Amino acid sequence: MKLWHVSPVERRCYSAAFPEQSIAALGAMGFPAALFKELSLVSELAGIAAGTLDASGSPVSEWTYSRSPVGFTDLCTQCYQPVFASSDPLHAARYRLATRGRRGESLIARVNAEEIGNRAHRASIYDRFNLKEKISISQCIAGGQTLHFTIVRRRDQPPLRAGQVQSLRELAPTLVALLTRHRELQALRPVTVQHNRQRLLTHCPSLTQRELALCLGLLNGRTLSSMADEWNLKASTVSTYRDRAYRRLGIHFRSQLFALMQPGLQAGL
Repeated sequence: MKLWHVSPVERRCYSAAFPEQSIAALGAMGFPAALFKELSLVSELAGIAAGTLDASGSPVSEWTYSRSPVGFTDLCTQCYQPVFASSDPLHAARYRLATRGRRGESLIARVNAEEIGNRAHRASIYDRFNLKEKISISQCIAGGQTLHFTIVRRRDQPPLRAGQVQSLRELAPTLVALLTRHRELQALRPVTVQHNRQRLLTHCPSLTQRELALCLGLLNGRTLSSMADEWNLKASTVSTYRDRAYRRLGIHFRSQLFALMQPGLQAGL
């Protein structure tokens, strides 16, 4: 296992043109997919996950993303039972960060599957999903908690080169800043999403679940291509869902979709 500590005064942002799409998707459902796509420009990934850890090291997942049709990052999160927390090589370092770290202090780690001493832990997650390693970024936030971001890679993906590891280390402060801002904006979303869902179903109860999800995605700033990637569908198929939804709603353009969400406004105005 390799560990890198980053103090608040040492943080610096990566200077490359990154992450434009992720910034545009902050607070929206498409953020994980956009972040995955841009991180894939640095190295091949199997999946990404974000959440928090308390002082005991037990994780609370907030979201995961993978292009795998079985969504194995979600399964990995479910398998990461509290009983395995203490057998993670990062447990001690994360505990110190949560209990003694200064706010903003970060920890970056790279852990290979072979370093997991608990056989049940390794078999339930790393062996089951053919995972080779994880790269974890943790930052002390407040109340004995750490915000964490994890990248997982499979055994069939090429080894990370030294330059790629360095790039991911340099990106760590930017990634934490993005995750923090995304969480803040996400906290404001539930009321808006529920409002949009209710207005869409009130206007057209016959919308299918896929059509409803597509409309909600468009209202949250997502593109058709990002939804096609997430749903493992062709772009033309997603366009067909959009066209069907628009016909049911009696509209033709995205601007009219937004107009439907405004009280007192008609789609044609």
